[in-house]
Amino acid sequence: MKRQLIILIVIILAVTFMNLDASESSGKAGYQFLRTYTGARPSALAGAFVSFSGDIHAIYFNPSGLAELGSQMVSASYLNHVLDFQSGSVMYSRPLRRLGQGAIAINYMNYGEFDETDINGNKVGTFNAGSFVITSSLARLLTDKLL
Repeated sequence: MKRQLIILIVIILAVTFMNLDASESSGKAGYQFLRTYTGARPSALAGAFVSFSGDIHAIYFNPSGLAELGSQMVSASYLNHVLDFQSGSVMYSRPLRRLGQGAIAINYMNYGEFDETDINGNKVGTFNAGSFVITSSLARLLTDKLL
């Protein structure tokens, strides 16, 4: 038990310190691509989707809303942004026997191609940049009286 606790603490500290560099280097919060809304309904509501339940897009806004799905659901989206940015997502949810409603989502953003330069500003090549995240959730209705 002690060994498992120590391993868990080491993993949490490692993940915490790995993320410090990304958020402090530019002076802004990291992972800004997560602010892009996925799906037509949440986008049309400008992200005001916390109170909605029974929709697979609740995995990003309020995962407890998945508990009311009760059946399989799939959603996929792709979007071309300005300046050649591209983003997309795929979501899948299904009932899991005696556990509740499980869901998994994959979200990505491709920032396009950039020029690689040396210290003098001479172009030496190109590179691509992007972001990728996998999200999972499990929701369960405890009783009908909590609706």
